[in-house]
Amino acid sequence: ENNSPLAAAEFQGGHEQSVREQLSSSSSSSSSPSWESSWEQLSVVDECVAQSLEAYGAGQMNAAVHFCSHGLALDPDSVVLRNNRSAAFHQMGRGVDALADATECL
Repeated sequence: ENNSPLAAAEFQGGHEQSVREQLSSSSSSSSSPSWESSWEQLSVVDECVAQSLEAYGAGQMNAAVHFCSHGLALDPDSVVLRNNRSAAFHQMGRGVDALADATECL
């Protein structure tokens, strides 16, 4: 069993996919602009999660932080992105920043 912060983020990333599916199934055949906007925003946030995990796995911590920060600009409450960014900051030796993001996850 992998208990790393990124393994948890991968699990939590599935939750965001679930939210996207709920939005899709809840919308009527004539989708409103607000639903479309929410759908597009979730797509970008999901892509940021995926890109941050890929960058982290490749050891590219600056890129991981970049993707997480971009996603957090769209969804400041994303525990997944904040957790990923915390892990990347930690790997970069930026303990204060890592702790700040980790604390926000609580």
